[in-house]
This record gives sequence, structure tokens and C-alpha cells, in this order.
Amino acid sequence: MIVAIARVAGRAWHEHGAAVMDRVVALGKVDAFEPEVIDAMSIAIDRVCGSLHVPHSAVGARGLIARRVMELARHGERDAIRLSEAVLGELKRRLEELPHD
Repeated sequence: MIVAIARVAGRAWHEHGAAVMDRVVALGKVDAFEPEVIDAMSIAIDRVCGSLHVPHSAVGARGLIARRVMELARHGERDAIRLSEAVLGELKRRLEELPHD
């Protein structure tokens, strides 16, 4: 299960595994997902990070994105494209709500 959780946090695991795992464990929730769901979440995280140009070394940002993707998957979404589009859509709506100068 540890490998699965780390994999969901993104490829940064290979370089910053301890930091990613500390953040996941600090959440106090450990979920078990089927391998195909883990694959979908990994793809979704990479798509979101790619769209936002988030580097693999940005463990904190990738962790935030991973948490939201995992939350959506926990609520039943299993498709990588829909997961990534949902997260990107949420971010876009939040940016639109910010005051404009």
C-alpha cells in the first residue's frame, strides 16, 4: 500500500519520497485503491501538473494536487481525463473568483 500511495503523489517520490510520504501520513487517512484507479490518478496528477507547469521537484504543489485527485477518486471518479479536468476546472473557477485589480 505504501508504494501505491507514493505513486499517486507523483514521480517526485523517487527523489523526495520521504517528504511525500510524511505529508500523506500527516493527513491521517490512508486509502487503498485498485491498481487501475492508481494508474488513473497518477495520469491525472501528471496531466494537471503538466498543464500548470508544476515541476516534479515541487513536492508540496504536487501533494496538494494529489490530495484533490484522491478525494475525487474516493467519491467515485475513476477516469484520468475527468479527474484532471475536474481539478483544473476547480482551479480555474477559484482563480476567476479572485478580485481583479
